[in-house]
Amino acid sequence: MEEKLLNLTNPQKNIWYLEKFYNNSSLNTICGTAFVNEITDFSLLKESICHIVNNNYSFHLKITLEKNEPKIERTEQETNQQCTYS
Repeated sequence: MEEKLLNLTNPQKNIWYLEKFYNNSSLNTICGTAFVNEITDFSLLKESICHIVNNNYSFHLKITLEKNEPKIERTEQETNQQCTYS
């Protein structure tokens, strides 16, 4: 497979440079909360999350440097990758 590097979008560049400035911090952690008011089958929920991760290419991107500029590289996607959650 031919390797193709793509430019980062401006928001991605902002996150990249902030991460470089505030190295190893949780400044750029993106998270969310969901409230479920019903009985939940957690094994099914875990399976659903794993399915989303395995089938969404945005979880398989790698940032690399080319001529000191950050670029996006799409990594090979392992289908049916085992997800582990604790």
